[in-house]
Amino acid sequence: MIELNIGHKGIQAAINWFEEWISSSTLGKAVTGGNSLRRLNDHGVTGRKCLEAVMSLWLLAYRRPGKSPSTFVARVGFELHTIPPCVY
Repeated sequence: MIELNIGHKGIQAAINWFEEWISSSTLGKAVTGGNSLRRLNDHGVTGRKCLEAVMSLWLLAYRRPGKSPSTFVARVGFELHTIPPCVY
């Protein structure tokens, strides 16, 4: 979806927002999730990759509304931690 609409202003704004958030964390600014964002940055994760991950989680939650959010997040979090850092 992102690739097909990469020029869309909304997608560009979202990618830029993630890039600024990641950048702020690497500059030592106090931002929510700063340690995690610095770790993601160290592994080469970009704003676009963050947007893709958020969109994927949103779509899964949207398609399966009966799932408990805490169970869903715990399961996805575990699955993400089993993937080598360079992949995501």
